[in-house]
Amino acid sequence: MRIYWLRLAPVFLGIFVLAWFVPQLYLRATRADYLQLSAVYSSVKKDFIIFETGPSVFQFRDEEGNRISQRDGRMALPYMFSRDVEKWGGFPMSINGRSVTFRDAQEGVRLRATPREVMLPQSRVLVLMESAPETASFSLPPDILLLDDTRLRFVNCADGKENTAKGTAYTAAVLTAGVQFPLQAAGSNADPFKSIDEGLFFVDAKGMLFQLLMVRGKPECRNTGHLIPGKTLRVDVRENKYSDLLGTIATETGLYINRRGQAPMRLPMQYQPDVQNVSVWATPLDATFNVNTLGSRLAQDVLVIAADGDLKIIRNLLLSPPATVVERQMSQQRWLSFLCPLTVVQFEPHIAGTSLKIALPEYPLWAAGGNLLSLILLLAIRKRQGNRRMESGTLLHTCAPEILLVLVFGLPALLTLLVAGPLARMLPQGCHCGSAA
Repeated sequence: MRIYWLRLAPVFLGIFVLAWFVPQLYLRATRADYLQLSAVYSSVKKDFIIFETGPSVFQFRDEEGNRISQRDGRMALPYMFSRDVEKWGGFPMSINGRSVTFRDAQEGVRLRATPREVMLPQSRVLVLMESAPETASFSLPPDILLLDDTRLRFVNCADGKENTAKGTAYTAAVLTAGVQFPLQAAGSNADPFKSIDEGLFFVDAKGMLFQLLMVRGKPECRNTGHLIPGKTLRVDVRENKYSDLLGTIATETGLYINRRGQAPMRLPMQYQPDVQNVSVWATPLDATFNVNTLGSRLAQDVLVIAADGDLKIIRNLLLSPPATVVERQMSQQRWLSFLCPLTVVQFEPHIAGTSLKIALPEYPLWAAGGNLLSLILLLAIRKRQGNRRMESGTLLHTCAPEILLVLVFGLPALLTLLVAGPLARMLPQGCHCGSAA
């Protein structure tokens, strides 16, 4: 038997491409409208308001599953839908004995922590804006801030030249404040349309939280006196002049809310930074945390935690995806396993960038059935292409390399082999040419 060894290279390349293309084509063809569940605690109703959102749907429900009208749902969340409540004359309203006006309702803050952001390596390029500009608006500075292992550097964007004097002054300011290099994580908000600038927050090598401001061109570095336990992964800054919440600090063991003039408060939950997506909606009256685990091909439950203004837990709610959605996804994964036992995954919801990894089938028995059918088709086609009177043993012997590939890779291997041609052929009797390519 002669094996065409050089033909294996395009065959394996074709299998790799089809192991990515076939699942992508199938998932696009069978994709239905998604339905995303989340919830927000309402201090007005003392209850959770559940959101059902999709490409063509946005509706409210209560915890029992009853639909709530758009007006009632928005009136129950005056901080989130303040403009609607103002239009309907809902302000001022009394909540927990507190009078809430339209201006008060601007104090809601939305924060997020996703694995795609948290698990990225620490960025060494940041923007430090002027915190006290002459005008009411902010503007981007002409330089960028670079974080080195032992100092801070500023580089002009126009010509790429380093501003040595500025870097020396800011490095001296942070060292005087007690900073120990290298920094674990740092973050700033470079949005020029924000209402207030709190500068740069960072955690040094000892785990201390610092704040660095540029005030009229001069550095001001403040040691907050707060220690962040564990290894800090990411510092995210989100300012709002109506709120004391300044963003999130993610560590390997916990997620913290950074607060103006107060110690960062750890969220009341077990935090897994590499797989958990956490969204926070906080007001002076309450806070809601939606936590869902990423990485699975099937819809997962969403844990919703309600807390009071001091972030003390009020109650929890577990949102489960509708049974119809789960069943549709399970059916989709069964047929995907049938078509491709091994798939090349390009993107993962919890991994930043391109992953390009091999994923095993969700349903191995369906994958085995698909591989068996692909093998039967291969043998039938090869027998038809050759001598129909070829004995079964001879056919299996000749197609042994192709049989092995189809048993492992299924349909992608079958399609590739049909295009590339046989990998081996029987030599005429009496010929001893070996198996060279």
